[in-house]
Amino acid sequence: MGTISSLFGYQAGIINQGQFSVLVAVVVASAIVPTYLAQRFFHPKHALEALGGEGEPELLERRGPQPAARSR
Repeated sequence: MGTISSLFGYQAGIINQGQFSVLVAVVVASAIVPTYLAQRFFHPKHALEALGGEGEPELLERRGPQPAARSR
């Protein structure tokens, strides 16, 4: 939505090319930064418990894949 509004403003002569570039960069960053932060710092506890631990996900990833349990 922000890029469409920016494009309209640019084509209508309301903003110049520099302002348009900054607005588009901010719109893109507003999608990338929260996604990065969410993936980096917020992990669902039920998923960590399913992997067999309650520690940091980075520690669980270092262990590697767990072998499948054998049924008798």
